[in-house]
Order: sequence, then C-alpha cells, then structure tokens
Amino acid sequence: MLSTRCIGAAALSLCAGLATTTANAEIFQRISGDQSREHAYSIGRTFDGGYVTTGYRDDDPAGGAEDVLITKHKSDGSIEWQRRWRGPGRDIGYSVQQTADGGYIVAAESTSSGSPVLGLLLIRLDSAGMLVWNRYYTGSFMSDPIHTPHPGVALDQGPDGRIFVTGNVAGDPLVLAVGPGGALIWEAIYTHPAGPQEGGQYAFTDIKFDRINQSLVVSGTSINPNFDIAGAVLREQDAFLMRTRLDGSVVWSWDYDFPFDLDPDDEPILNVRETGDGLDLGPNGDIILNGRTDFGGPGVVRGTHLVATDPSGFPTWSAEYAYFTPDGERRPVATAYAAVRFDEEFSIVQTGRTLDPNPDVRFHAWESRTDFGGAPMWFWEYGGDKPSRGESVIPTREPCGYAMAGQFLLEDGPFFNGETYLVKNNDLGETGCLERRWDFQPEFEARVDEAPIRPNYVDENAPAEDALDFADAAEQVFCYDDDCVPGEPPCPCDINGDGILDLADIGGFITCFTTSSPCGDLNGDGIWDLADVSAFITCFTGGCP
Repeated sequence: MLSTRCIGAAALSLCAGLATTTANAEIFQRISGDQSREHAYSIGRTFDGGYVTTGYRDDDPAGGAEDVLITKHKSDGSIEWQRRWRGPGRDIGYSVQQTADGGYIVAAESTSSGSPVLGLLLIRLDSAGMLVWNRYYTGSFMSDPIHTPHPGVALDQGPDGRIFVTGNVAGDPLVLAVGPGGALIWEAIYTHPAGPQEGGQYAFTDIKFDRINQSLVVSGTSINPNFDIAGAVLREQDAFLMRTRLDGSVVWSWDYDFPFDLDPDDEPILNVRETGDGLDLGPNGDIILNGRTDFGGPGVVRGTHLVATDPSGFPTWSAEYAYFTPDGERRPVATAYAAVRFDEEFSIVQTGRTLDPNPDVRFHAWESRTDFGGAPMWFWEYGGDKPSRGESVIPTREPCGYAMAGQFLLEDGPFFNGETYLVKNNDLGETGCLERRWDFQPEFEARVDEAPIRPNYVDENAPAEDALDFADAAEQVFCYDDDCVPGEPPCPCDINGDGILDLADIGGFITCFTTSSPCGDLNGDGIWDLADVSAFITCFTGGCP
C-alpha cells in the first residue's frame, strides 16, 4: 500500500511525509517477440524495481540457431532494452542476475567456441547492457544424462563478486567458481563412485551461495544402482542435495526418496522416481528442494514434491502433491528448473507447466504458493487456451505478488512460434485475465539416504568473441492493472499517478481543488468543499491499498 507519515497532518502545508514507491505494484500478463522463436528461462529483479530476463531467440523456423537473448524490463513488464549474443553456433541463456554494481551476469550453454569441452559461457554486461567481458569454460551443450527437458546451467553470486555456476560436461555434473572479472578460480566435475557403467550418475540443476555458512548448496538428481534385487539391478532415481565448501570439496550429500508407490504390484523392479529441480535458502539457513515425481504409478500421472531440510540436509518436513482441475480431474504437473523461491513471509512459490490432454494446447504455465509446513495456499494456471510454460519465478512481495517468466505460443500478428511470456500477479496469484484456479493436496513423505559423490578438478577456459548486438521486439499486453488488486481504482490522493505520495500530490490537489477540476472532487459529489479536503488528508496520511 502507499503510505505516508506527516507532521501536523491537519495542515497540508506542514506535511513532510515519507514517500513510498509502488514499483512492482502492477499486475499483468504480456508477451514480447518478433517473427522468430523466443523462450525466457530466467528472471531476476533489478534495483530500479524492474526485471531482467534471459533465454534465446531463434530465427530459423526449423530451430537450432539460438542466440542468447537478454532483456531489461521496466516494472510494468515493458522492454527497456534488449541485447542478443550472436555466436556462430547455438547459444542459450539459462540464468541471469543483476550484479552489485548494477550490471548483469548471464550463464549460458554454447557451441560457438568450436571446442567440444568449452560449452559453458558467461556474459558480463554493464548497467546499460553493454559488454564488459565474456568467456568460455569447461562444459558441454545439452549433455545432462538424466533430466528431460534439459535444465541448462544455473548461477549465483557471492558478496565479494565471485560467481558460482552449475552445469554438465560429457554426462557428468560440474560446479565452477570465477572472479568478478571472469578469471577461473576453480572448476570441479563430480562423479558417482559406481560410475555410469554400473548405473551411478548425477546431474545438477541449481546452486545457491549460503551467506550464513559461507558455502554452496547444489540441487540435482541422482541415479544409484541397487544390487540387492535378486536377478536385476535396480536404478533408483532420487532428488539430491549437496553442500560444498567454497573450494568445491563436499561437506555432505543426500538423496531424498518418496518410497510410497501408487502401483505396488510392480515392486521391487520399478521404483518411485523423483527429480531435484531447484532449491532456495531461507534466512535461518533452512533449505527447500522441489522437483517432480511419478508416484511409482503407471502412465503419466505425475506430480511434484517439496523437501524442507535444516542446514545439515536432514528433512524437517516433506510432501508430494497431486493436482486437480476446477472440474476435479487429476492432471500431470511438472516443475521448472531453478524455479522455487522463499518469499518475505517464508512461504514457498514455484512455477512450471501443467500437461493438457488437448493436443492443440499441450501445456500451460502455472504458479503455486505453499506455506512453510507444506500446506497449499493457491495454485493458478495461466495462458488461457494457448500453450504456455512457466520457467522462472521471483517474489516481489514488497509491495505485492510474484513475477514469472517463460514462453507463450501465439501464431498471429507479429508473433510466431513462441514468445517471451511475463506474468506479474498479486499475493493471491491473480492477474485479472487468462487464468484459472486449481486445487492441490499433499501426499506422502520422503526418506533420506547418504549419497556418495566426489569432485575432480579441471582447469580449461578461453576468452569468447564479442558477439553482442542490439535487438528489439514487438510487445502485446493481455491485461494490466496499476494496483495489486484486479480492477481496483487507482489511489485517489496520488494526484500525479507516479506511485508516490509526496508534496507534488499536495500541490496537485490544491490546484485541482482551487480550479474545481474533477481530481479535486475526491468524494465525487460535484461540490468542491471541506469534505474533499478532509478526504484527501485521510487518504494521504493513511496511505492507499
């Protein structure tokens, strides 16, 4: 809400209020793109109340010609600027954050280096979107051996400007640390002691720098061979967490398994399969891990799971979730990668895609909110009758809601194939259009097992060419409201409509009142009198919702 505090509030001329901005109070759904295929995989907040996204743009109708796309958005979602990193190969941006100096760091996968082992790309921009540096590191393009679809790479930053990135190389997961200028500090490739020949594998999906414990926490999925099954080797797939020191050495690593099976007749050969798709850290060091589950059942009746742990990785609570349309039909739901976040109230927000049996639709973007005990709060599906995906979400609870980025498929006008999709909702998940509410309920709990893993250090990197270029796009707004409640009228005492209650609004009201303009008739009775002055004072000193 807009709020002010005034000295001598009865006398407008003596009001010296503390102005409060309403950046991020907007709610909207919108797309941007051109006659090419676009996809946003990551969204971050910026210091000015706007957003930054990264993903790709592909001009080839057949696909396979992706360029990294980086977009700076204003708080209403409109484009401030766009940059396109156009290497000679395939280049896809998966993770973006603003840096402490107001610039941006992007983690991507690339085939543009010409080397089969230098497929991880970092791009550093300044605050205006101009190139500072870009560099290739050990990694390989789309080499995750477990996850479908491919999760790409993820990054986080330390307070000293260090950048930490997860990825994969030739089927093994890796973590690298680089300095603020791009110099490699260390890079470690992690392997399962059993090895892929015996069925042991790992793949990473997300990484967070833990400021409390000065360490790194990594999420992913493990596959472990089980030789205890008579006549068969069972490959058990579980969600996974690992904590490392800042040199990459392992502190602990755990697998999280939901053993309850919807189809017990197929045991012991078919195990419940889980993925670890993303993680976030709470202010007290708690960890939240999310991902997908098949419930061990037949077909594609898939759902999601959450595992909350203490700083040692030991679960404090966990739940799998089944999802139901407004008609009561149970539907498959999948989480996106690196797309689970704590908000300021310590509740949990996620995004991903629902699977639609209609072949013309196929999937929809969704977003959910859960309290920190696992109890469902709300679940919304977005996109109307068009296919869409949610790929990344961030809380914007000050003043309201959450922002999601992904892809929207629309084939008319200036748009074709797939476009960048932005959704900004309020605290209840509402945007005002192209949405419907679902139900979801928790089932089952997880167990924890120690996960064997070990790092092997490598040192190979190379500078990248300057392939940054300017880009632009058409934009379309499906719905927009400048307040957090769909359809709620604007704040009547914010006379200039800038989202701030300050002396400019006092001057504006005096002008409106003395000239008998509509903006001075706050109670709408057609008379400009002390009742309007009183209404303005009440509104200004109390703030607006």
